[in-house]
Amino acid sequence: MLCAGSGVVQTSVPVVLDINPPAAPFAEQGTTCTSTLAPKQSCAVTIVFTPPSEGGFVGTVTIADDAVGNVQTVNLVGAGE
Repeated sequence: MLCAGSGVVQTSVPVVLDINPPAAPFAEQGTTCTSTLAPKQSCAVTIVFTPPSEGGFVGTVTIADDAVGNVQTVNLVGAGE
């Protein structure tokens, strides 16, 4: 997942992300996001999927910042085999 600053002002992006559900099968593996993003700057968040069993799984990642419409949600979908 890539977070990018698209405007002309600095955006504050917290390092803490809200992953729902908070336990397996989705987990944050790493991030290059710092406390702020300059205009046109970006950072990346890596989410791993480790299914505990067969079947379908859904989740969300929510990223909050100080930009207009300050909550972005990314839907997560995976299938265990």
